[in-house]
Amino acid sequence: MVSLEERMEYVSRIQNNPKLKAFYDLLFLRKSSFLCPDEPNEIDQTYFGVVQAILDNNEASFDYYFKRLSKRIPNKDAPAPFIHNDLLIFSLILGVVKFKADRRWMHDVVAVRNRTGVTITFQNILNDDYYSNSNSLGLVVAFLSIINTQLLTDDFLNRAYSSIVEQDNIFGDRNDLTIITSLKAFDTVIALKSKGNSHRLQVLDKFAGTFLKRISLISTVLYNLIILLLVWFLYKLLKSYPEIQDQVNTLALIFGVVGISILNLISSFKNIFKRLLLYAFGYPKELDST
Repeated sequence: MVSLEERMEYVSRIQNNPKLKAFYDLLFLRKSSFLCPDEPNEIDQTYFGVVQAILDNNEASFDYYFKRLSKRIPNKDAPAPFIHNDLLIFSLILGVVKFKADRRWMHDVVAVRNRTGVTITFQNILNDDYYSNSNSLGLVVAFLSIINTQLLTDDFLNRAYSSIVEQDNIFGDRNDLTIITSLKAFDTVIALKSKGNSHRLQVLDKFAGTFLKRISLISTVLYNLIILLLVWFLYKLLKSYPEIQDQVNTLALIFGVVGISILNLISSFKNIFKRLLLYAFGYPKELDST
């Protein structure tokens, strides 16, 4: 479960770590300036340059750093330290997909890494296999939240949310990539589910309005038909039994004396008929304002 107190403590702590702060800013698309080491080596230069290029949406800058690093040939027997730099590799894959760069070198890099869950997820992302059961869901959601949120289906968001909240303590994981991507994934799921619910409510509200108008029309037509049938029946009754004419006139007179007109009765019965029709189609009584 994502503890708010532990989250605030973690986010506060990484502010003093340039690499972690840069990665956090990347995932949360915060274009705040992060401090780069005074004399960074080539790998650190590449890392900070790639993060800044993605945040600035600067394809030329990303291409510069990517081509410079991709001159190195991955070697499984003697892998370079940067091969296992999760933050760097994630950022590179993010940039490669975002700017549609050649993925072959990234495939070679991932191929020489240890076969961990993170490595398998990296490989699947490069193959556009986002829904594999072997993926780290939080990592994929964080990735797609930047690349293409339309690929985050409702079912996938539910699975990701369950996988995050079922963790006893995500901050107990020593892998900062897992922690930060889980935080981003959690926020993304909450935001998209809320947005989806809001849209769903708007659609339902629009449907309810249309439904009520159609029910009103149908009830008017059916009610008028019933009235016509009753008038026809009364006409036939009086024609067949003229002796009850006096009783009918007397009844109409009584209604008139007490202030009840035929029109009032018709209007009242019409509203009752409309409500009965609504309830027959399952319309909630709590929403009935007719």
